[in-house]
Amino acid sequence: MRHGTLMVTLLHDLAGLSESGPVEEVVAWRRRLDVALVGEDAPIPARMGAVAALGGIQDIAVLMPAEEATLHRERAVEIALAALRVGMSDMD
Repeated sequence: MRHGTLMVTLLHDLAGLSESGPVEEVVAWRRRLDVALVGEDAPIPARMGAVAALGGIQDIAVLMPAEEATLHRERAVEIALAALRVGMSDMD
């Protein structure tokens, strides 16, 4: 949330980002986070839960007013964890 304004600015210039290379770095970084959450060999539903959890938190920083997002940060994390748990429920 602290960098929400920067994220919005970057999203407005995806073509420029694509040309300069950071997009691949961000995608690789996100994949590492997914693996850290659910493991290297996780089934697709678990990976989907990780993507939903991380993407949801990221989108909150972009789509919600910073003050509101900060005020409801704990609830946002609870919701993200719920997405992660649903994805991992098939792993049991």
